Amino acid sequence: MGVIILVTIGVDVMRRHWSNHSRLLRILFVVFLVAMPICRTVIRNRVWLSRDTLARSGLQALPNNAKMHYNYANLLAAKGQTKRAVQHYKTAVSLWPSYISAHNNLAHYMTNKTQALAHLTEVIRLQPCHANAYTNIADIYHRLLRFAIDCEKTNPAPHLSLATIHQELGELTSAQLHYDKALQLAPRQADVYYNVGLFFEKQDPFNLPSLRALARVHRKAGQNLEAEICFAKILEIRSDHATLDMVGTFYYNIGNAYKATNFFREAYALEPTEEIAVHLKAIHHYRSAIRLKPEDDLLQKNYKALLDLYHLDNATILDNREITANGTATTVDDVVGREASRVYVLSHKNDTDRSNRNSDLPGSVALGQGLGMLPDRQMSLTVEKESP
Repeated sequence: MGVIILVTIGVDVMRRHWSNHSRLLRILFVVFLVAMPICRTVIRNRVWLSRDTLARSGLQALPNNAKMHYNYANLLAAKGQTKRAVQHYKTAVSLWPSYISAHNNLAHYMTNKTQALAHLTEVIRLQPCHANAYTNIADIYHRLLRFAIDCEKTNPAPHLSLATIHQELGELTSAQLHYDKALQLAPRQADVYYNVGLFFEKQDPFNLPSLRALARVHRKAGQNLEAEICFAKILEIRSDHATLDMVGTFYYNIGNAYKATNFFREAYALEPTEEIAVHLKAIHHYRSAIRLKPEDDLLQKNYKALLDLYHLDNATILDNREITANGTATTVDDVVGREASRVYVLSHKNDTDRSNRNSDLPGSVALGQGLGMLPDRQMSLTVEKESP
């Protein structure tokens, strides 16, 4: 408006002084009016050639405008110039401290995660339901977990956390990879098995590996009732010889000889084998021998090897007593000894055709050591048991 007024006044002054050239003045005035917007359009067209030139033009025109710095920072970030973008985001925040979008984007591109979290916290303070801020916080912690893995490659904790994140996102393949890595790093850590068990259980409530993993964790944690519930579910799904034998071993470990022998008996009925009877009888004879000669290192060594085979807990079962079906209080040793003898005799009656081959059986080796018939060497049993 001011320019138009000045031009009008100038033309009037010129007309008065150059009254003899009024026609020329009118022509020049018309040319000027036409040329002005044309020149302005040409200049502005150069500014609008690209996003970059437009943003820089706005920044030059309004250097103290927070939005101009924010828009230019977005442009730089899109071009991959994150360092320059961070500087303009910081300027925008300094000019407008409550600029939520600038705080959020600045945090996203900052390399200092502590400062980034501070900006995101400010965003949430200003707008508690800002979804992008929460997303960026999660992304920061995700990257920190990966950094933790690089810092300490033998620590299973970051793998467990990443596995949980991938699981919640539905990325099951990635989740299982991290769970497998955690198991590899900590094969004897209870919470690792617990998380893996929960993972498989969520995928399939009747998944046998997950139920076995949960049962092991509960057993190691001393949560026998929870472990018993898991074993009950396992038996509902599969009650074959191996499962019955595993459940029997669990009850033997917690000192419940009556239930243990019942499950061992059922396992033997499904798959008649001398091995169960021999191993139980060997355990019984080792106990008796150790009571007579507690100082014998060979007996202790071989007895421990046999317990390790079945993953039995000697400290637990030595002091426990069990009430049998007829109400008689008896030791675990007595129950196992009687049951082992009964099954052992029965197996010989049913398998007389194999009597000439008994000396080659792994069970016979165990029994022979139990009776002190073999030389000083640790047992080498080929049957591998799954520990509950």
